[in-house]
Amino acid sequence: MNSNNIIRAAVRGSLAAAVSLGIFISSAVGVRADSFGRLVDEGFPPSYAHKLASLAEAYPNWRFEPLYITGMNSAYTFSYVLNKQTADPSTNLVSPAAGNAAYRDERTGPIYDGGWYSANDAAVEYFLDPRNFLDSEHIFMFEDISSAMSISEAERICASILAGTFMENKVLSNGKTVARYLAEIGAEIGISAPFLAARIRLEQGVSGSPLSSGDCGTVLANYYKNKVQSDDRGLVATPSSGHSEWELKGYNGLYNFFNIGASGTGLFSIYLNAMKTAQKGTAEKAAEWGGAAWNTDWKGLYGGALTLKSKYVNDYQNTLYLQKFNVDPRSSRNFWGQYMQNVMGAYTESKSVARAYAEANAKSKAFEFLIPVYSGMSGDETAYIADINRSGAVDGTDAALLCSHLAGTGALADKRKASVDVNSDGSVNNADLVELLRKMN
Repeated sequence: MNSNNIIRAAVRGSLAAAVSLGIFISSAVGVRADSFGRLVDEGFPPSYAHKLASLAEAYPNWRFEPLYITGMNSAYTFSYVLNKQTADPSTNLVSPAAGNAAYRDERTGPIYDGGWYSANDAAVEYFLDPRNFLDSEHIFMFEDISSAMSISEAERICASILAGTFMENKVLSNGKTVARYLAEIGAEIGISAPFLAARIRLEQGVSGSPLSSGDCGTVLANYYKNKVQSDDRGLVATPSSGHSEWELKGYNGLYNFFNIGASGTGLFSIYLNAMKTAQKGTAEKAAEWGGAAWNTDWKGLYGGALTLKSKYVNDYQNTLYLQKFNVDPRSSRNFWGQYMQNVMGAYTESKSVARAYAEANAKSKAFEFLIPVYSGMSGDETAYIADINRSGAVDGTDAALLCSHLAGTGALADKRKASVDVNSDGSVNNADLVELLRKMN
């Protein structure tokens, strides 16, 4: 009898032992095992696949694609990327909200205007690890936003996202609602309109900010006139010289819904830089618009969306996750070219998108998710884990040992218990036997 036949016989014996011991693999587990096996075959490590298998069963139209970060550049292991993300305290920030206290690096204290803290290393590692967000809500941080849906469907979903905000019933100067115009922009330039709506909601909040009001110049002029250093929005840090009220009021009539270029220390610098970006506007539209500036509300929406498309989506940052953690080696701005500093940015935004899809009864449509996969992640050494007796091969003896462990018999030492969790889902059950048998084929 050749070695393959010996293994097959051992498998049959192991399965028979499982049945005699009352260990049954239900049809539901069988379906999950099929999904699990397919996902592993497509390149997902088991620690990903066991979570994605449940989503694949619940949402059969969803497609999951592994994005091989380390495969594209062998240096980009999980630990390397984590080290890059934690090297600069300002790369990942945590809001001053009391509920986020566990994520703060208390050693540094508040390092940013408004009382934002640097995120501690454990928080960065948690939000960087894609496996923590493979559920029906947060999975949308991996949605490929580089494709558009129909205008009518996009408008309906955008309206759901914008409900309850200052944009809910807002009619733009071109006569269109924000939801309708975002849907049209998405279809024209090839980007997800719901992503645009969720991003505006995240950036502008429920009530909006001076950047979306058209009156930011007046706000800046008042700050400068009164030398305001802080207000109810946070640190302002108005300089004592270098500007004039007349100059600053000249920024009235400009719009920057996506906070493009809104950076600096203090709200004065943040608002001013965002207005300079709006003033510079969109050069490729200058002839059509009679000037490049975002000097109407609809130009602010279009210009900001086009900037997101060209600067981020077209540079391999085509998911919320990749806009927070710019880790695709093909991007021209790895690690420093990140849209968000908020370590929870993709987490928060994905919930908003998922909720809107659910409310619009669109959550079951065909979505594509690009999920980063790194080498060196805990829980993925499955070939080693499945070799329970450490013989150097996964064979019938390992299956028999696992069956005896499941049945509560045999003499597996306590130190082996972690090793028999073959699929790394945190428990030892029939799914581990299914995965072990797969590894014997």
